[in-house]
Amino acid sequence: MIVVLLLVRLHVIAGEPINIKGTSIPVITVTIAGEEAARIKGQLTEKAGSILGLYMIVDGARASVPVSGRYSLAGRKLSFEPIYPLGENMEFEVVWKSGDKDSTRRFNTSGQMTPVVADARVVTAYPTSDTIPYNTLFFHVRFSRPMMNDRQSYKYVQVYDDAGNEREKAWRQKSFWLDSGRVLVLMIHPGRVKNGIHYEGPLFDSGRYYKLVVNKDIKDANGNTLMDNYEQRFFVAGEDRVSPAAFIDNIHIPRAGSTLPLILSFSEGMDYASVIDGAKVYDGTGAIVPCSIESKPGDRRFAIVPDKQWGKGEYKLVLKSAVYDFAANRINRLFEITDSREMEKDKIEIKFSFKVD
Repeated sequence: MIVVLLLVRLHVIAGEPINIKGTSIPVITVTIAGEEAARIKGQLTEKAGSILGLYMIVDGARASVPVSGRYSLAGRKLSFEPIYPLGENMEFEVVWKSGDKDSTRRFNTSGQMTPVVADARVVTAYPTSDTIPYNTLFFHVRFSRPMMNDRQSYKYVQVYDDAGNEREKAWRQKSFWLDSGRVLVLMIHPGRVKNGIHYEGPLFDSGRYYKLVVNKDIKDANGNTLMDNYEQRFFVAGEDRVSPAAFIDNIHIPRAGSTLPLILSFSEGMDYASVIDGAKVYDGTGAIVPCSIESKPGDRRFAIVPDKQWGKGEYKLVLKSAVYDFAANRINRLFEITDSREMEKDKIEIKFSFKVD
């Protein structure tokens, strides 16, 4: 395999409001209005993306999802730096606000090849449980390194029944990425899951085995493929029309000065991405506590590990309303229920208080 030393082929013209510097990880800087700088100051992660973004060009068109990166602000100078190298011989487009309109600038990357590192691989696929309900809505594939941010990545993942037949049109024809390109999210079309909607019929039949296959031709952020296909077998049981319950392990609360995990448990297997995105820990001042979340086998238990040691004091674990089980049943509302009064429950967050001594 190869890694690429990249050179951005873009000359900066003096006096222009955009400046692109760098090799494999360029720094892109634009000059913004003073009121815009004041508006986003202190909230760059949430707001800077509405002013400046970098997009891959795929088949001549701008990708719908921007490249992941970090923002910084110095006066009126807003800068963006990709987290990972852009890749070899690829085209990108910078989009930034210039007054009341969007301005754009495209550039290509090129490179000199030098030897390197291991190929990307599939770490695991979710659900990890070997038995899932037939109305499961999402699958997730975790890779060992950032992958190419392609909305059509679903085409590289197939489902086969126990007779070896591919189940066609398995996925809603749009996929997206989490965790800086390491987690691929695949959604089964809701019409194959929800009662009363007839779209191609259910994807699964209860009482049968199936196989999820990730094709090795899927590409990482540098345009390299996997070494081999990945396969994961599972059994499909009956439908799940029950809301999950959540609780924390109050007996084994982590001690101050440690990085031992807080254990979050559920009454059934949970959708991986909804938990890692929807579970947040706050300290006694209301500040978020940066944590990583690891799913245990079966996806019923999750270990919440702080990036730094726990300090003494009161904490809250907050679950967003959009935390759900394999079949997208939320804690407060079943997936099938769309009554407006019931959907008001989606505004309710689940909160657990705990104390670290």
